[in-house]
Amino acid sequence: MTEQNTAPVAEEQLEITDVDTAQAKAFEAELNQLDAENDPDYDPEAAEQQAQAEKQQEEDVEAGAAIASWAGISAIEGALQTFVHHRFKFSDEDKAYAIENMGPLIAKYGDKIPLWLAKYKEEIGGLKAIAVLGKGTVVGLKTLAEEDQKAAAEQAQQQQEAGQDARANQSQ
Repeated sequence: MTEQNTAPVAEEQLEITDVDTAQAKAFEAELNQLDAENDPDYDPEAAEQQAQAEKQQEEDVEAGAAIASWAGISAIEGALQTFVHHRFKFSDEDKAYAIENMGPLIAKYGDKIPLWLAKYKEEIGGLKAIAVLGKGTVVGLKTLAEEDQKAAAEQAQQQQEAGQDARANQSQ
């Protein structure tokens, strides 16, 4: 008995399902349009205005999602610059890819937590609190380390100058 690769079949089935779903949605929209047109209260201008308003709202949501994605990526980049290295930057290609792929997620859920994630709200809040404390700690430790280095350099400079003055006094 020979083994058969089922991956191409699965891919074909997926494509067929996608086409069927798209066709079903188009057919449903067409039926809804016919129903609306046969309604005695149907106003074609109002229907057109409604369609334009819905399209504009969808475009606004997509634009807002792209902005929110960009802000999120900038926040992540800022956190990495704080915690890892101050010169870290995502490449423009990576940012564009992330914005393109995170935008639909943000458009889908908006500022609401998905139900499957809502049960972890407290844990997420705790992680955010730890991140805030961690950021403050890292920034504080970096500042203290810089101050220590500066003080050590100044002390070494003073000792070096004192040693030079002592040698100058001995040679006289």
